[in-house]
Amino acid sequence: MKPHGILLICLLATSSYITSAQTNNFSGIWKLAQREVLAGGTYTNGLPDVVIISSVSAKMFFEYRSRGDASISKEELSVGGKDFVESITDSKRKRISRAGWISENKSFTKLVSFSSASGENNIEFFRNEVWMLSDDQKYLSISREHRSVKNTDEKFAMTGVYRKITAEELEIDKATGKGIKFEEGLAWSQLLEKAQTENKFLFVDCYATWCRPCKEMDEYVYPVDRLGEFMNSHFISVKVQSDSTKNDVQTVKLLYPAARMLERTYDIKSLPTYLFFSPDGKVVHRSVGKLEVEGFLTLAKEALDPDKQLYTLINNWKKGKVKYVDMPASVKLLKTKSDKKNALAIARDYMIGHLNKLSEVDFLKKENLVFIGENIDMVVTKDKVYQYYLKQPKKMDLIMDKGYSNRFVNIVLYREKMAPVINLAKKDNKEPDWKKVNQEMIRASDKTFAEENLAFAKMNWYGDKKDLKNSIRYTIEYVNLVFPKNDNVNFLNSMAMDIFLKSNNKAELESAIPWAEKGIQVLRKQNDHAFLAMVIDTKANLLYKAGKPAE
Repeated sequence: MKPHGILLICLLATSSYITSAQTNNFSGIWKLAQREVLAGGTYTNGLPDVVIISSVSAKMFFEYRSRGDASISKEELSVGGKDFVESITDSKRKRISRAGWISENKSFTKLVSFSSASGENNIEFFRNEVWMLSDDQKYLSISREHRSVKNTDEKFAMTGVYRKITAEELEIDKATGKGIKFEEGLAWSQLLEKAQTENKFLFVDCYATWCRPCKEMDEYVYPVDRLGEFMNSHFISVKVQSDSTKNDVQTVKLLYPAARMLERTYDIKSLPTYLFFSPDGKVVHRSVGKLEVEGFLTLAKEALDPDKQLYTLINNWKKGKVKYVDMPASVKLLKTKSDKKNALAIARDYMIGHLNKLSEVDFLKKENLVFIGENIDMVVTKDKVYQYYLKQPKKMDLIMDKGYSNRFVNIVLYREKMAPVINLAKKDNKEPDWKKVNQEMIRASDKTFAEENLAFAKMNWYGDKKDLKNSIRYTIEYVNLVFPKNDNVNFLNSMAMDIFLKSNNKAELESAIPWAEKGIQVLRKQNDHAFLAMVIDTKANLLYKAGKPAE
Protein backbone atom coordinates (compact mmCIF):
# COMPACT_ATOMS: atom_id res chain seq x y z
CA MET A 1 0.00 0.00 0.00
CA LYS A 2 1.28 3.43 -0.88
CA PRO A 3 1.13 6.12 1.82
CA HIS A 4 -2.25 7.72 2.32
CA GLY A 5 -4.41 5.54 0.23
CA ILE A 6 -4.20 2.79 -2.35
CA LEU A 7 -3.90 4.16 -5.85
CA LEU A 8 -7.60 4.36 -6.71
CA ILE A 9 -9.37 5.13 -9.96
CA CYS A 10 -11.72 7.99 -9.11
CA LEU A 11 -15.31 7.63 -10.26
CA LEU A 12 -16.45 10.98 -11.58
CA ALA A 13 -19.79 9.97 -13.05
CA THR A 14 -22.46 12.65 -13.28
CA SER A 15 -26.24 12.37 -13.39
CA SER A 16 -26.30 11.91 -17.15
CA TYR A 17 -26.28 8.39 -18.50
CA ILE A 18 -24.67 7.05 -21.63
CA THR A 19 -26.89 7.42 -24.66
CA SER A 20 -27.05 5.20 -27.72
CA ALA A 21 -25.45 7.91 -29.87
CA GLN A 22 -22.54 8.12 -27.46
CA THR A 23 -22.03 4.36 -27.25
CA ASN A 24 -21.61 4.09 -31.03
CA ASN A 25 -18.24 5.82 -30.67
CA PHE A 26 -17.01 2.85 -28.63
CA SER A 27 -18.27 0.16 -31.00
CA GLY A 28 -15.66 -1.95 -32.79
CA ILE A 29 -12.80 -4.36 -32.20
CA TRP A 30 -10.13 -3.15 -29.77
CA LYS A 31 -6.75 -4.93 -29.48
CA LEU A 32 -4.53 -4.42 -26.45
CA ALA A 33 -1.35 -2.65 -27.51
CA GLN A 34 0.18 -1.69 -24.17
CA ARG A 35 -0.50 -2.28 -20.50
CA GLU A 36 0.92 -0.69 -17.36
CA VAL A 37 0.60 -1.83 -13.76
CA LEU A 38 -0.22 1.13 -11.52
CA ALA A 39 -0.43 -0.67 -8.19
CA GLY A 40 -0.42 -4.19 -6.80
CA GLY A 41 0.60 -7.38 -8.53
CA THR A 42 1.13 -8.02 -12.22
CA TYR A 43 -1.91 -10.08 -13.19
CA THR A 44 -1.58 -11.22 -16.79
CA ASN A 45 -5.34 -11.58 -17.04
CA GLY A 46 -5.98 -8.24 -15.35
CA LEU A 47 -7.08 -6.79 -18.68
CA PRO A 48 -8.46 -8.66 -21.71
CA ASP A 49 -6.37 -8.97 -24.87
CA VAL A 50 -9.29 -8.09 -27.13
CA VAL A 51 -12.51 -6.16 -26.45
CA ILE A 52 -15.33 -6.32 -28.99
CA ILE A 53 -18.05 -3.72 -28.41
CA SER A 54 -21.39 -3.37 -30.13
CA SER A 55 -24.41 -1.26 -29.27
CA VAL A 56 -28.10 -1.58 -29.98
CA SER A 57 -30.45 1.19 -28.94
CA ALA A 58 -29.78 1.79 -25.25
CA LYS A 59 -27.51 -1.18 -24.60
CA MET A 60 -23.82 -1.93 -24.99
CA PHE A 61 -22.56 -5.47 -25.50
CA PHE A 62 -18.99 -6.39 -24.52
CA GLU A 63 -17.03 -9.49 -25.48
CA TYR A 64 -13.70 -9.95 -23.74
CA ARG A 65 -11.07 -12.32 -25.18
CA SER A 66 -7.79 -13.42 -23.62
CA ARG A 67 -5.08 -16.00 -24.36
CA GLY A 68 -6.06 -16.30 -28.00
CA ASP A 69 -9.68 -17.38 -27.85
CA ALA A 70 -9.12 -19.66 -24.86
CA SER A 71 -10.96 -17.28 -22.54
CA ILE A 72 -14.09 -15.49 -23.76
CA SER A 73 -16.58 -13.69 -21.53
CA LYS A 74 -19.50 -11.43 -22.31
CA GLU A 75 -21.19 -8.54 -20.56
CA GLU A 76 -24.22 -6.40 -21.24
CA LEU A 77 -24.47 -2.82 -19.99
CA SER A 78 -27.73 -0.96 -19.71
CA VAL A 79 -27.22 2.62 -20.83
CA GLY A 80 -30.73 3.92 -21.18
CA GLY A 81 -31.18 5.43 -17.73
CA LYS A 82 -31.06 2.41 -15.41
CA ASP A 83 -28.72 2.62 -12.45
CA PHE A 84 -27.38 -0.91 -12.80
CA VAL A 85 -27.75 -4.22 -14.60
CA GLU A 86 -27.40 -7.70 -13.12
CA SER A 87 -26.01 -10.71 -14.95
CA ILE A 88 -24.37 -14.07 -14.28
CA THR A 89 -20.76 -14.66 -15.34
CA ASP A 90 -19.34 -17.87 -16.83
CA SER A 91 -17.94 -18.68 -13.38
CA LYS A 92 -21.50 -18.47 -11.97
CA ARG A 93 -20.91 -15.24 -10.09
CA LYS A 94 -23.55 -12.53 -9.92
CA ARG A 95 -22.29 -9.38 -11.61
CA ILE A 96 -23.81 -5.94 -10.99
CA SER A 97 -22.62 -3.19 -13.34
CA ARG A 98 -23.27 0.52 -13.06
CA ALA A 99 -22.17 3.20 -15.52
CA GLY A 100 -21.93 6.99 -15.51
CA TRP A 101 -20.82 9.48 -18.12
CA ILE A 102 -17.70 11.61 -17.56
CA SER A 103 -17.08 13.41 -20.83
CA GLU A 104 -19.65 13.47 -23.61
CA ASN A 105 -18.85 10.89 -26.31
CA LYS A 106 -15.38 10.17 -24.92
CA SER A 107 -15.33 8.58 -21.47
CA PHE A 108 -17.46 6.79 -18.93
CA THR A 109 -16.97 5.04 -15.61
CA LYS A 110 -18.09 1.57 -14.71
CA LEU A 111 -18.38 0.11 -11.24
CA VAL A 112 -18.78 -3.66 -11.13
CA SER A 113 -19.33 -5.90 -8.11
CA PHE A 114 -19.04 -9.68 -8.19
CA SER A 115 -20.65 -12.03 -5.68
CA SER A 116 -21.58 -15.69 -5.46
CA ALA A 117 -24.85 -16.42 -7.20
CA SER A 118 -26.66 -17.30 -3.96
CA GLY A 119 -27.04 -15.45 -0.70
CA GLU A 120 -26.95 -11.79 0.27
CA ASN A 121 -24.19 -9.40 1.32
CA ASN A 122 -21.57 -11.77 -0.07
CA ILE A 123 -19.66 -9.52 -2.46
CA GLU A 124 -16.33 -11.14 -3.32
CA PHE A 125 -14.61 -8.31 -5.20
CA PHE A 126 -15.10 -4.93 -6.88
CA ARG A 127 -13.82 -3.41 -10.08
CA ASN A 128 -13.71 0.32 -10.72
CA GLU A 129 -13.10 1.17 -14.37
CA VAL A 130 -12.63 4.25 -16.51
CA TRP A 131 -13.07 3.90 -20.28
CA MET A 132 -11.72 6.76 -22.39
CA LEU A 133 -11.50 7.31 -26.15
CA SER A 134 -8.67 9.23 -27.81
CA ASP A 135 -9.62 12.36 -29.72
CA ASP A 136 -9.23 10.58 -33.06
CA GLN A 137 -11.21 7.58 -31.72
CA LYS A 138 -8.45 5.20 -32.84
CA TYR A 139 -7.39 4.28 -29.31
CA LEU A 140 -9.27 3.25 -26.20
CA SER A 141 -7.82 3.48 -22.69
CA ILE A 142 -9.20 1.20 -19.99
CA SER A 143 -8.10 1.78 -16.39
CA ARG A 144 -9.14 -0.88 -13.91
CA GLU A 145 -8.83 -1.22 -10.15
CA HIS A 146 -9.60 -4.63 -8.69
CA ARG A 147 -10.10 -5.17 -4.96
CA SER A 148 -11.01 -8.42 -3.25
CA VAL A 149 -13.20 -8.21 -0.15
CA LYS A 150 -12.05 -11.50 1.37
CA ASN A 151 -8.38 -11.47 0.38
CA THR A 152 -6.87 -8.02 0.93
CA ASP A 153 -3.67 -9.08 -0.85
CA GLU A 154 -5.61 -9.66 -4.07
CA LYS A 155 -5.68 -6.14 -5.43
CA PHE A 156 -4.27 -4.35 -8.41
CA ALA A 157 -4.67 -1.28 -10.56
CA MET A 158 -3.63 -1.24 -14.18
CA THR A 159 -4.30 0.61 -17.38
CA GLY A 160 -4.30 -0.62 -20.96
CA VAL A 161 -4.22 1.15 -24.30
CA TYR A 162 -6.23 -0.56 -27.04
CA ARG A 163 -5.91 0.03 -30.78
CA LYS A 164 -8.99 -0.13 -32.98
CA ILE A 165 -8.57 -2.82 -35.63
CA THR A 166 -10.63 -4.45 -38.35
CA ALA A 167 -11.90 -8.02 -38.34
CA GLU A 168 -9.33 -8.80 -41.02
CA GLU A 169 -6.49 -7.47 -38.85
CA LEU A 170 -7.73 -9.59 -35.96
CA GLU A 171 -7.56 -12.69 -38.15
CA ILE A 172 -4.04 -11.78 -39.32
CA ASP A 173 -2.91 -11.58 -35.70
CA LYS A 174 -4.22 -15.12 -35.22
CA ALA A 175 -2.15 -16.53 -38.10
CA THR A 176 0.64 -18.63 -36.61
CA GLY A 177 3.17 -21.24 -37.63
CA LYS A 178 5.88 -18.97 -39.01
CA GLY A 179 6.73 -17.01 -35.90
CA ILE A 180 10.07 -16.07 -34.34
CA LYS A 181 12.86 -18.56 -34.98
CA PHE A 182 14.85 -19.07 -31.76
CA GLU A 183 18.40 -20.40 -32.08
CA GLU A 184 19.31 -23.56 -30.18
CA GLY A 185 22.60 -25.29 -29.46
CA LEU A 186 24.83 -22.20 -29.58
CA ALA A 187 26.89 -20.83 -26.70
CA TRP A 188 26.80 -17.12 -25.91
CA SER A 189 30.02 -16.37 -27.78
CA GLN A 190 28.70 -18.22 -30.83
CA LEU A 191 25.46 -16.21 -30.77
CA LEU A 192 27.40 -12.95 -30.72
CA GLU A 193 29.57 -14.19 -33.57
CA LYS A 194 26.53 -15.23 -35.62
CA ALA A 195 24.88 -11.82 -35.13
CA GLN A 196 28.07 -10.06 -36.23
CA THR A 197 28.57 -12.32 -39.26
CA GLU A 198 25.00 -11.87 -40.47
CA ASN A 199 24.97 -8.17 -39.50
CA LYS A 200 21.83 -8.64 -37.43
CA PHE A 201 20.83 -7.46 -33.98
CA LEU A 202 20.58 -10.07 -31.22
CA PHE A 203 17.29 -10.47 -29.31
CA VAL A 204 17.47 -12.28 -25.97
CA ASP A 205 14.29 -13.47 -24.24
CA CYS A 206 15.11 -13.99 -20.55
CA TYR A 207 12.44 -16.28 -19.08
CA ALA A 208 11.82 -18.86 -16.36
CA THR A 209 9.93 -22.15 -16.36
CA TRP A 210 7.59 -20.90 -13.60
CA CYS A 211 6.83 -17.56 -15.31
CA ARG A 212 3.24 -17.45 -16.59
CA PRO A 213 3.63 -14.27 -18.69
CA CYS A 214 6.66 -15.91 -20.33
CA LYS A 215 4.56 -18.93 -21.27
CA GLU A 216 1.84 -16.69 -22.68
CA MET A 217 4.43 -14.93 -24.86
CA ASP A 218 5.53 -18.36 -26.14
CA GLU A 219 1.97 -19.44 -26.82
CA TYR A 220 0.23 -16.34 -28.14
CA VAL A 221 2.83 -13.80 -29.31
CA TYR A 222 6.06 -15.35 -30.60
CA PRO A 223 4.28 -17.79 -32.99
CA VAL A 224 2.43 -15.01 -34.87
CA ASP A 225 3.44 -14.95 -38.54
CA ARG A 226 3.73 -11.19 -39.05
CA LEU A 227 5.92 -10.88 -35.95
CA GLY A 228 8.16 -13.72 -37.11
CA GLU A 229 8.54 -12.17 -40.55
CA PHE A 230 9.94 -8.95 -39.05
CA MET A 231 12.06 -10.50 -36.31
CA ASN A 232 13.65 -13.18 -38.48
CA SER A 233 14.66 -10.54 -41.03
CA HIS A 234 16.40 -8.25 -38.55
CA PHE A 235 17.39 -10.33 -35.52
CA ILE A 236 19.11 -13.44 -34.31
CA SER A 237 16.81 -14.58 -31.49
CA VAL A 238 17.55 -16.78 -28.50
CA LYS A 239 15.79 -17.82 -25.30
CA VAL A 240 17.82 -17.85 -22.08
CA GLN A 241 16.32 -19.67 -19.09
CA SER A 242 16.90 -17.89 -15.77
CA ASP A 243 16.09 -20.81 -13.47
CA SER A 244 17.19 -24.44 -13.64
CA THR A 245 15.25 -27.68 -13.35
CA LYS A 246 16.12 -31.37 -13.41
CA ASN A 247 14.36 -31.68 -16.76
CA ASP A 248 16.49 -29.07 -18.56
CA VAL A 249 17.87 -30.29 -21.90
CA GLN A 250 21.48 -29.75 -22.95
CA THR A 251 20.70 -26.74 -25.16
CA VAL A 252 19.24 -24.96 -22.11
CA LYS A 253 22.17 -25.91 -19.88
CA LEU A 254 24.58 -24.57 -22.50
CA LEU A 255 23.34 -21.05 -21.73
CA TYR A 256 23.39 -21.34 -17.91
CA PRO A 257 26.57 -19.17 -17.72
CA ALA A 258 24.99 -16.59 -20.02
CA ALA A 259 21.87 -16.52 -17.82
CA ARG A 260 23.94 -15.71 -14.72
CA MET A 261 25.99 -13.11 -16.61
CA LEU A 262 22.91 -11.35 -18.02
CA GLU A 263 21.14 -11.41 -14.68
CA ARG A 264 24.13 -9.84 -12.93
CA THR A 265 25.17 -7.38 -15.62
CA TYR A 266 21.72 -6.04 -16.49
CA ASP A 267 20.08 -6.28 -13.06
CA ILE A 268 17.29 -8.59 -14.20
CA LYS A 269 14.61 -8.70 -11.50
CA SER A 270 11.43 -9.15 -13.54
CA LEU A 271 10.49 -11.73 -16.14
CA PRO A 272 10.17 -11.85 -19.00
CA THR A 273 13.00 -9.41 -19.68
CA TYR A 274 13.87 -8.60 -23.28
CA LEU A 275 17.42 -7.54 -24.14
CA PHE A 276 18.61 -6.32 -27.53
CA PHE A 277 22.24 -6.18 -28.67
CA SER A 278 23.73 -4.49 -31.74
CA PRO A 279 25.58 -6.61 -34.33
CA ASP A 280 28.86 -5.71 -32.61
CA GLY A 281 27.59 -7.11 -29.29
CA LYS A 282 26.72 -3.90 -27.41
CA VAL A 283 23.48 -3.82 -25.44
CA VAL A 284 21.19 -1.11 -26.85
CA HIS A 285 17.64 -1.70 -25.64
CA ARG A 286 15.47 -3.53 -23.11
CA SER A 287 11.97 -3.94 -21.77
CA VAL A 288 10.06 -6.20 -19.38
CA GLY A 289 6.68 -7.83 -19.00
CA LYS A 290 4.13 -9.47 -21.22
CA LEU A 291 3.50 -7.60 -24.47
CA GLU A 292 0.94 -7.94 -27.21
CA VAL A 293 2.01 -8.47 -30.83
CA GLU A 294 1.76 -4.78 -31.70
CA GLY A 295 3.61 -3.76 -28.56
CA PHE A 296 6.41 -6.21 -29.21
CA LEU A 297 6.76 -5.06 -32.81
CA THR A 298 7.06 -1.49 -31.58
CA LEU A 299 9.72 -2.56 -29.08
CA ALA A 300 11.74 -4.40 -31.73
CA LYS A 301 11.62 -1.41 -34.08
CA GLU A 302 12.83 0.83 -31.24
CA ALA A 303 15.81 -1.48 -30.77
CA LEU A 304 16.86 -0.74 -34.35
CA ASP A 305 16.49 3.04 -33.96
CA PRO A 306 19.45 4.82 -32.23
CA ASP A 307 17.13 7.67 -31.22
CA LYS A 308 14.92 5.28 -29.24
CA GLN A 309 17.43 2.79 -27.85
CA LEU A 310 17.31 2.77 -24.07
CA TYR A 311 20.97 2.10 -23.31
CA THR A 312 22.11 4.52 -25.99
CA LEU A 313 19.99 7.17 -24.30
CA ILE A 314 21.36 6.36 -20.84
CA ASN A 315 24.97 6.43 -22.04
CA ASN A 316 24.41 9.75 -23.81
CA TRP A 317 22.94 11.20 -20.60
CA LYS A 318 25.90 10.01 -18.53
CA LYS A 319 28.21 11.69 -21.04
CA GLY A 320 26.24 14.94 -20.75
CA LYS A 321 24.94 14.71 -24.30
CA VAL A 322 21.22 14.89 -23.44
CA LYS A 323 19.88 18.45 -23.38
CA TYR A 324 17.59 19.57 -20.57
CA VAL A 325 14.80 20.19 -23.06
CA ASP A 326 14.92 16.50 -24.05
CA MET A 327 15.08 15.05 -20.55
CA PRO A 328 11.32 14.86 -19.80
CA ALA A 329 10.80 12.74 -22.93
CA SER A 330 13.76 10.56 -21.93
CA VAL A 331 12.26 10.03 -18.49
CA LYS A 332 8.93 9.04 -20.00
CA LEU A 333 10.59 6.52 -22.33
CA LEU A 334 12.58 4.93 -19.52
CA LYS A 335 9.45 4.57 -17.39
CA THR A 336 7.59 2.79 -20.18
CA LYS A 337 10.43 0.25 -20.21
CA SER A 338 10.28 -0.18 -16.41
CA ASP A 339 13.73 1.36 -15.90
CA LYS A 340 12.65 3.36 -12.90
CA LYS A 341 16.16 3.78 -11.50
CA ASN A 342 17.54 5.65 -14.52
CA ALA A 343 14.25 7.45 -15.10
CA LEU A 344 14.41 8.97 -11.62
CA ALA A 345 18.11 9.77 -11.97
CA ILE A 346 17.48 11.79 -15.14
CA ALA A 347 14.34 13.36 -13.67
CA ARG A 348 16.31 14.54 -10.64
CA ASP A 349 19.07 15.87 -12.87
CA TYR A 350 16.42 17.85 -14.74
CA MET A 351 14.90 19.19 -11.51
CA ILE A 352 18.19 20.12 -9.81
CA GLY A 353 20.08 21.28 -12.88
CA HIS A 354 17.27 23.10 -14.66
CA LEU A 355 14.00 23.61 -12.77
CA ASN A 356 15.59 24.71 -9.50
CA LYS A 357 17.48 27.46 -11.35
CA LEU A 358 14.31 29.03 -12.76
CA SER A 359 12.63 32.06 -11.24
CA GLU A 360 9.88 31.30 -8.72
CA VAL A 361 7.20 32.18 -11.27
CA ASP A 362 8.62 29.81 -13.88
CA PHE A 363 9.45 27.08 -11.38
CA LEU A 364 5.86 27.04 -10.13
CA LYS A 365 4.33 26.63 -13.58
CA LYS A 366 1.90 23.74 -13.51
CA GLU A 367 3.69 21.68 -16.17
CA ASN A 368 6.87 21.72 -14.04
CA LEU A 369 5.00 20.70 -10.89
CA VAL A 370 3.18 17.95 -12.79
CA PHE A 371 6.53 16.57 -14.01
CA ILE A 372 7.89 16.55 -10.46
CA GLY A 373 4.70 14.93 -9.16
CA GLU A 374 4.91 12.19 -11.78
CA ASN A 375 8.44 11.47 -10.55
CA ILE A 376 7.82 12.09 -6.87
CA ASP A 377 10.09 9.23 -5.78
CA MET A 378 13.10 11.41 -6.65
CA VAL A 379 12.03 14.12 -4.17
CA VAL A 380 13.49 14.36 -0.65
CA THR A 381 12.35 16.51 2.26
CA LYS A 382 15.20 19.01 1.84
CA ASP A 383 14.22 19.78 -1.75
CA LYS A 384 12.95 23.18 -2.76
CA VAL A 385 9.69 21.81 -4.12
CA TYR A 386 8.92 19.87 -0.92
CA GLN A 387 9.36 23.01 1.14
CA TYR A 388 6.92 24.87 -1.10
CA TYR A 389 4.25 22.21 -0.55
CA LEU A 390 4.96 22.06 3.18
CA LYS A 391 5.04 25.80 3.89
CA GLN A 392 2.71 27.24 1.22
CA PRO A 393 -0.01 24.60 0.74
CA LYS A 394 -2.81 27.02 -0.15
CA LYS A 395 -0.74 28.66 -2.88
CA MET A 396 0.35 25.30 -4.27
CA ASP A 397 -3.17 23.84 -4.19
CA LEU A 398 -4.41 26.75 -6.28
CA ILE A 399 -1.89 25.75 -8.94
CA MET A 400 -2.56 22.00 -8.70
CA ASP A 401 -5.80 20.95 -6.99
CA LYS A 402 -7.40 20.79 -3.57
CA GLY A 403 -5.45 18.61 -1.16
CA TYR A 404 -2.50 18.07 -3.52
CA SER A 405 0.03 19.66 -1.14
CA ASN A 406 -1.09 17.40 1.69
CA ARG A 407 -0.74 14.28 -0.46
CA PHE A 408 2.65 15.36 -1.81
CA VAL A 409 4.15 15.99 1.63
CA ASN A 410 2.75 12.74 3.02
CA ILE A 411 4.18 10.63 0.20
CA VAL A 412 7.68 12.12 0.43
CA LEU A 413 7.71 12.13 4.23
CA TYR A 414 6.57 8.53 4.54
CA ARG A 415 8.98 7.21 1.92
CA GLU A 416 12.00 9.01 3.38
CA LYS A 417 11.40 8.74 7.12
CA MET A 418 8.93 5.94 7.83
CA ALA A 419 9.44 3.31 5.10
CA PRO A 420 13.13 2.59 5.94
CA VAL A 421 12.23 2.09 9.61
CA ILE A 422 9.40 -0.29 8.71
CA ASN A 423 11.59 -2.27 6.32
CA LEU A 424 14.40 -2.60 8.88
CA ALA A 425 11.96 -3.72 11.57
CA LYS A 426 10.55 -6.38 9.25
CA LYS A 427 14.06 -7.59 8.46
CA ASP A 428 15.02 -7.74 12.15
CA ASN A 429 11.58 -9.08 13.14
CA LYS A 430 11.06 -6.50 15.85
CA GLU A 431 8.75 -3.59 16.61
CA PRO A 432 9.69 -0.29 14.94
CA ASP A 433 10.97 2.51 17.16
CA TRP A 434 7.76 4.53 16.80
CA LYS A 435 8.87 7.31 19.14
CA LYS A 436 12.16 7.93 17.34
CA VAL A 437 10.68 7.96 13.85
CA ASN A 438 7.88 10.25 15.02
CA GLN A 439 10.44 12.82 16.19
CA GLU A 440 12.28 12.59 12.85
CA MET A 441 9.03 13.20 10.97
CA ILE A 442 8.19 16.20 13.14
CA ARG A 443 11.58 17.73 12.32
CA ALA A 444 10.95 17.21 8.60
CA SER A 445 7.34 18.46 8.66
CA ASP A 446 5.13 19.20 11.68
CA LYS A 447 3.16 17.37 14.38
CA THR A 448 0.05 16.95 12.24
CA PHE A 449 1.83 15.28 9.34
CA ALA A 450 3.85 13.13 11.75
CA GLU A 451 0.72 12.03 13.61
CA GLU A 452 -1.08 11.02 10.40
CA ASN A 453 1.89 9.07 9.05
CA LEU A 454 2.45 7.33 12.36
CA ALA A 455 -1.17 6.16 12.53
CA PHE A 456 -1.05 5.07 8.89
CA ALA A 457 2.14 3.08 9.48
CA LYS A 458 0.76 1.40 12.60
CA MET A 459 -2.46 0.51 10.77
CA ASN A 460 -0.47 -1.32 8.10
CA TRP A 461 2.12 -2.77 10.47
CA TYR A 462 -0.42 -4.44 12.73
CA GLY A 463 -2.54 -5.42 9.74
CA ASP A 464 0.43 -7.27 8.24
CA LYS A 465 1.09 -8.89 11.62
CA LYS A 466 -2.55 -10.12 11.74
CA ASP A 467 -2.93 -8.23 15.03
CA LEU A 468 -6.65 -7.60 14.59
CA LYS A 469 -7.12 -5.54 17.73
CA ASN A 470 -4.41 -3.00 16.94
CA SER A 471 -5.15 -3.08 13.21
CA ILE A 472 -8.71 -1.93 13.89
CA ARG A 473 -7.56 0.57 16.52
CA TYR A 474 -5.12 2.35 14.23
CA THR A 475 -7.41 2.15 11.21
CA ILE A 476 -9.98 4.12 13.19
CA GLU A 477 -7.32 6.51 14.49
CA TYR A 478 -5.88 7.13 11.04
CA VAL A 479 -9.19 7.62 9.23
CA ASN A 480 -10.46 9.97 11.94
CA LEU A 481 -7.29 12.06 11.59
CA VAL A 482 -7.68 12.50 7.82
CA PHE A 483 -11.49 12.34 7.77
CA PRO A 484 -12.17 16.12 7.92
CA LYS A 485 -10.11 16.85 4.79
CA ASN A 486 -10.67 13.65 2.80
CA ASP A 487 -13.56 13.53 0.32
CA ASN A 488 -12.35 10.43 -1.53
CA VAL A 489 -15.44 8.23 -1.47
CA ASN A 490 -13.49 5.14 -2.55
CA PHE A 491 -11.17 5.58 0.44
CA LEU A 492 -13.97 6.26 2.94
CA ASN A 493 -16.10 3.36 1.74
CA SER A 494 -13.12 1.00 1.62
CA MET A 495 -12.09 1.82 5.18
CA ALA A 496 -15.68 1.55 6.46
CA MET A 497 -16.06 -1.84 4.79
CA ASP A 498 -12.75 -2.91 6.33
CA ILE A 499 -14.11 -2.23 9.83
CA PHE A 500 -17.36 -4.03 8.97
CA LEU A 501 -15.46 -7.13 7.87
CA LYS A 502 -12.98 -7.21 10.77
CA SER A 503 -14.88 -6.03 13.84
CA ASN A 504 -17.77 -7.27 15.98
CA ASN A 505 -17.35 -4.47 18.52
CA LYS A 506 -20.30 -2.06 18.60
CA ALA A 507 -18.21 1.05 19.34
CA GLU A 508 -15.76 0.24 16.56
CA LEU A 509 -18.56 -0.38 14.07
CA GLU A 510 -20.27 2.87 15.06
CA SER A 511 -17.02 4.80 14.54
CA ALA A 512 -17.04 3.82 10.86
CA ILE A 513 -20.64 4.90 10.18
CA PRO A 514 -19.74 8.62 9.76
CA TRP A 515 -17.22 7.65 7.07
CA ALA A 516 -19.94 6.01 5.00
CA GLU A 517 -22.30 8.91 5.74
CA LYS A 518 -19.77 11.41 4.42
CA GLY A 519 -19.34 9.31 1.29
CA ILE A 520 -23.11 9.33 0.78
CA GLN A 521 -23.22 13.13 1.19
CA VAL A 522 -20.43 13.62 -1.36
CA LEU A 523 -22.09 11.32 -3.89
CA ARG A 524 -25.48 12.98 -3.47
CA LYS A 525 -23.89 16.36 -4.15
CA GLN A 526 -22.33 14.87 -7.28
CA ASN A 527 -25.67 13.22 -8.13
CA ASP A 528 -23.74 9.97 -8.62
CA HIS A 529 -26.42 7.29 -8.35
CA ALA A 530 -24.18 4.54 -9.70
CA PHE A 531 -21.79 4.42 -6.72
CA LEU A 532 -24.30 5.69 -4.15
CA ALA A 533 -26.11 2.34 -3.81
CA MET A 534 -22.90 0.60 -2.78
CA VAL A 535 -21.98 3.13 -0.07
CA ILE A 536 -25.55 3.10 1.28
CA ASP A 537 -25.20 -0.68 1.46
CA THR A 538 -21.95 -0.28 3.45
CA LYS A 539 -23.69 1.99 5.95
CA ALA A 540 -26.62 -0.44 6.26
CA ASN A 541 -24.23 -3.33 6.93
CA LEU A 542 -22.48 -1.35 9.67
CA LEU A 543 -25.77 -0.36 11.30
CA TYR A 544 -27.10 -3.92 11.21
CA LYS A 545 -23.93 -5.40 12.68
CA ALA A 546 -23.84 -2.67 15.35
CA GLY A 547 -27.35 -3.66 16.45
CA LYS A 548 -29.16 -0.72 14.87
CA PRO A 549 -31.17 -2.32 12.03
CA ALA A 550 -34.02 0.18 12.39
CA GLU A 551 -31.76 3.08 11.37
